[in-house]
Amino acid sequence: MEFNLYLRALLSFFAIISLIGGVALLTRYMQRMQLKKTNKEISILETLFIDSKNKLILIKRKESKYILLLGEKNNLIVDIINES
Repeated sequence: MEFNLYLRALLSFFAIISLIGGVALLTRYMQRMQLKKTNKEISILETLFIDSKNKLILIKRKESKYILLLGEKNNLIVDIINES
């Protein structure tokens, strides 16, 4: 009788763990599908580190590209490139 009780507890434990894992996998799958459907307007094309405090970033938004200089204390738009 005691062995039967331990076996049931062990099987219940594995069932609960597998349900939690299944829900986690389903949630991750749904998040990936949702990210693919979103239409991102802004994307980072390139990043160039100038030194430890400054970097240049090339960003694309709709039909324009922006070159940004990001620093520790200030940010600057270096150039705007229109593709049309």
